[in-house]
Amino acid sequence: YSGLGFGRMRDSCEFAAKYLLNSAVLVEYGEKKLLVDGIISDRQNFDMMDGRLEHNLMNGEGEFKGLSCVLFTHCHGDHFSNSKTRKFLEKNRGIDLFIPSNGGISEDFIRSKGSRGHIIRGEEGEILTFQFDDMTIEYMKADHLTFDYPEHYCINIVGPDENIIFTADMDFNKMELLKKFTMRAHSSIFANHLAMLHRKWRNSLIDLGCDDIYFYHLPSQYVDGFGYRDRALRNWEKYKDLFPGARLLTYEPK
Repeated sequence: YSGLGFGRMRDSCEFAAKYLLNSAVLVEYGEKKLLVDGIISDRQNFDMMDGRLEHNLMNGEGEFKGLSCVLFTHCHGDHFSNSKTRKFLEKNRGIDLFIPSNGGISEDFIRSKGSRGHIIRGEEGEILTFQFDDMTIEYMKADHLTFDYPEHYCINIVGPDENIIFTADMDFNKMELLKKFTMRAHSSIFANHLAMLHRKWRNSLIDLGCDDIYFYHLPSQYVDGFGYRDRALRNWEKYKDLFPGARLLTYEPK
């Protein structure tokens, strides 16, 4: 079970992607680079970004050079850090920052650092659309799976012929909502590994009809305090044949 290295998700794909850890994915589309759920708090119960990678991120170096968009699905610490995001904006200008309204960072603050803020407010199932030339970013509010959390969103990045969905920690009982997203000739989805847990969720994921499925947010063995990892590995062995070509993405700290 290996992570997704930075590169085309398949031959002739519009998008390139690199899985980092937790729900963090770096996406490349033409000259644009987009980071989803990638500025992570040190105060949380999942994995933390290693020092070299975080240094490159905060300073716009290495694979993060030319980063144009930073997007958050919600503001739990394993997806978002308020303090680190503020420090990131101090060092990196010209960023389009997409952040749920409970993130505690205002448009005025973001603008004062030379970047553009998109504060996300929506109702469940409502599609919020942001256009960037021939690329569209769609946000949709969907409940958090494990407990009540007020501002959780799924994200869809859309090109002319392809789209990529990020579920983060959505309530998979509401997976039908994902059909509201714009779907292209080729669709990919990064789905939380918990989607494998129940038959209803597995069937809903299959019914969504995505061509490529990447199960993610699997903790490393060092931080698996909730027992997610072992359960996910067992479910993967039991159900992977239901998802031909799918991949289970893992992260191992260096």
